[in-house]
Amino acid sequence: MESGPAGQVLRAVRGGGPRQQGRSHAKAHGWLVRGVGQPTLESRQAFLAAVASTVVDEIVGSRRLVPPALSELCDLIAIMVLDRFEGDEHAETAALSAVSGIFFLRAVGPMLAAPSAHSLLPSVPPRAASRGLVLVSKVVIAVANGAPLGQKEPFMAPLNSVVEAKLPALDGFLR
Repeated sequence: MESGPAGQVLRAVRGGGPRQQGRSHAKAHGWLVRGVGQPTLESRQAFLAAVASTVVDEIVGSRRLVPPALSELCDLIAIMVLDRFEGDEHAETAALSAVSGIFFLRAVGPMLAAPSAHSLLPSVPPRAASRGLVLVSKVVIAVANGAPLGQKEPFMAPLNSVVEAKLPALDGFLR
């Protein structure tokens, strides 16, 4: 069974979560956003960083599971961008950015944020779990874009360490 923050997220999304007797469904899953028994902002940020880091690692480690059609689409986009910017010293960066945008912004991010809408779960996760998944998808998309967090949501700025730490792994995944 899954352990650590990622396991907690998976159990919450599937409707499990920690055992909490006598509490409503919504309250029982509020821990996902707060962090288990840790009500401080810093502990919530640390929990989110751990989950997002694990999610990026899992994505990077599952390249062989990418559907062939999506892989081919990404390859074609990279080829088209490289052809368009042939001779430009930034052509490779532009191609990786285009592929990353398609793969993460249009495929992975939405699946993370709304798994039931993509038939990954049979029903909509509890509200707190959904909020946690949205935040995780924001971090994953920031890693894919190489863009810092915190401009619109200052509480996300401390997660930039995750973004910076995962950029090399993501670069290897995209190549």
